Amino acid sequence: MKIPPSLNKKDIRENIRIIDAIHLKKFMKSSPLVIILVICFNLFINIAFPIIIKFI
Repeated sequence: MKIPPSLNKKDIRENIRIIDAIHLKKFMKSSPLVIILVICFNLFINIAFPIIIKFI
């Protein structure tokens, strides 16, 4: 999986943050378990995503 040159790391992270904000608003009404899963997913993106980009 290669990222097109038009997409920068900052652009991808901003898009992820926007998506996270939208999802968090929806999940605030959901069960606490879902919120915990979202937080874990956010941590995974923040830690693993830059590492994956380095290997690509």
